[in-house]
Amino acid sequence: MKENPNRGILIAILICLIFILFSNSEPSSEQNYNLPIQMEMVSDGQITALGENRFIVNSYGELHVFEWDEEESTYKWIETFHYYDRIN
Repeated sequence: MKENPNRGILIAILICLIFILFSNSEPSSEQNYNLPIQMEMVSDGQITALGENRFIVNSYGELHVFEWDEEESTYKWIETFHYYDRIN
């Protein structure tokens, strides 16, 4: 019987995929889930720190305020301000 010529390539790909799967399954000690106390300003002031656990995102005339929730380890949306309405 004649073997499929692609069989060797497919077996090599399978072995590589198994190797990648098991090499990434171990938890890495390099991952740091602690958030910084202060945030830097990014993209010309579009993100600004508002205290220890809060920051503001400036997006198209709106200011979105977010706060870090330690219990759920996520950012929670607090409020949105339309600063054009407040100026006029």
